Amino acid sequence: MAGEISLREFEKRLAKAGARVELVLRETLKDAGGFAHAEAFRNAPKSPTAKQERAARKRKWEAKHGKSKATTRAFNAAQKAGKKRRKAGSHSRPAPGGLENSIQWRLVGRGGRQDAEIYVAANAPAGKYAKRIHDEKGKSWRNRGPGTVAKGARADDKFIERAVEKARKRLASIANTHLRNLGLV
Repeated sequence: MAGEISLREFEKRLAKAGARVELVLRETLKDAGGFAHAEAFRNAPKSPTAKQERAARKRKWEAKHGKSKATTRAFNAAQKAGKKRRKAGSHSRPAPGGLENSIQWRLVGRGGRQDAEIYVAANAPAGKYAKRIHDEKGKSWRNRGPGTVAKGARADDKFIERAVEKARKRLASIANTHLRNLGLV
């Protein structure tokens, strides 16, 4: 009596799956990169809207001058006077969401393999600001502005690093989903 263990069937399945495995890896990387990009967008600090900025200025004014109808009228008059002095086309502060909209991602080929890269380009509208906000908490800034506070506790420094780490943790489940969809698992 003799028995045979053959890997022929397994080899055929592996050869057939070879091209599909590369597809799974590429799709997994795309999904993980997209997930990390969306997560970085949610984690990024945000510039205040005009209404939030005005409310913050008003709170400072009231803290300094007291809270009464007269000081409120004086504050409103000072705000109107300030608006008259500005040029109509001037942009004295960044638009809300400038940092969020500057976050980008791409697939990069390195040494025969691909990686997903999440970054803010140095020449982006918020390039220098992004580096400062991401890396220099406690050195060049401490307090979160009204736009960031309104966004919640997750909007803080190291927003890209935290997003990439969360995507790394989800990588296995993303890959398993793609393998299951192709019938490889």
